[in-house]
Amino acid sequence: STLLEASKYFSEPYKVLFIGAKNEVEVKKLKELTSDNSNIKILSWLKPSELGEYPAKTRIGILPLQDTFFNSRLTSPLKLFDYFGYGIPVISADLTALRDLVYEHKTGLFFENNPRDLAHKIDQLMSDEALWQNMSKNVYAFAEKKLWTNRAQQLVAHFQNQAGEK
Repeated sequence: STLLEASKYFSEPYKVLFIGAKNEVEVKKLKELTSDNSNIKILSWLKPSELGEYPAKTRIGILPLQDTFFNSRLTSPLKLFDYFGYGIPVISADLTALRDLVYEHKTGLFFENNPRDLAHKIDQLMSDEALWQNMSKNVYAFAEKKLWTNRAQQLVAHFQNQAGEK
């Protein structure tokens, strides 16, 4: 709902794609809410093999998570890593758990949990090509560090160092 509301405040008529409506009832409800805006497309859950060209055409990933205990302290949303795997900078709710994963003006931006601030951050990132390019480059570098193979190598090196100190 935050992103739907934010779309009313965009400075340009950006195309918005929602992927992940839980079922056809939710798809229908969201389509009814957005029937007056042809720039918004709603899709249900998609398998990775069904994503097609959507990731390549996606400029910004949005994480409008609500400020709950779980989201603020414990979450590590897979969608964030999906975005990063495609080099897509994010705009995220400013939650403690995400501060370890999203770096302000490096891999993404944080927004206050309100539609106007989200719209402002989307406008900022859409209109500043240099900022977007830099973030996209940083996202790839960050994602590479988080690959399981790289993390496993770091863990092995850490444990070998620990064993060598004893």
